[in-house]
Amino acid sequence: MTKPATFWMFLYLSLLATTTIMPTQVLADNLFSKIQTMLNQKNNGQAVAQGGTQLETNQNNAPLYFRSRKKKTYLINGLASSIESIGYGFTNLSRKIPGSSLHNYASFIESSTVIRSRITREIKSAYRQDPNVEINLIGISFGANIVTLIATDLDLARIPVNYIATLEGPAMVPIRKNVRIADSFSCTNLDCFRTRSRLAFGNKVTKFRTFKVNSSHIPLADHPSVHTRIVSQINALPPSAYSAQ
Repeated sequence: MTKPATFWMFLYLSLLATTTIMPTQVLADNLFSKIQTMLNQKNNGQAVAQGGTQLETNQNNAPLYFRSRKKKTYLINGLASSIESIGYGFTNLSRKIPGSSLHNYASFIESSTVIRSRITREIKSAYRQDPNVEINLIGISFGANIVTLIATDLDLARIPVNYIATLEGPAMVPIRKNVRIADSFSCTNLDCFRTRSRLAFGNKVTKFRTFKVNSSHIPLADHPSVHTRIVSQINALPPSAYSAQ
């Protein structure tokens, strides 16, 4: 076993020895928090860094520290998604993303006004409280239109978006450079819009990928490959999770 692997195994076993929580129930953030506490105690109670636990060194041999993560993830469903047989895909996806906020609705007006303004206000408030909060936006159909509009609203407010995923939006606005990663999913069957989001002119910052899925429009929201990609991107550690002290 390599030295890093040995190091983490030692910390993990030490953690298990001091808690009654089963390993499968230990959330990642709690794990790192407990590890940080252990390291702080080892250093006579003095924190190793303001941001969190030292993990490794960067290319300049400066120590890197893991920052605790706070995420705000919003899923905006499609038109008439308040009907269970239509909105089920995002309902299932939301269950795979702890702490996520799912928005179903009946009318276009509700999504374009009430939901859009409510989410934008919530994000602005969260960002004022913690500028390191990770914002994730996922939308399908008309919901995809709305998440691109919200991302634009946040760009005007100089608020970064960690991740945005759009599924088959019929009228999406271009994605601006305040978005770190963007995924665009389209489907292939006859009922599909077959539309893809695109980057705004001059945006060379956002990491952008497109995916074509063999599916119909509504089932696209429940497709296993779509869920796997979205969940993995939300759980991936962004560069902001580390800092050199």
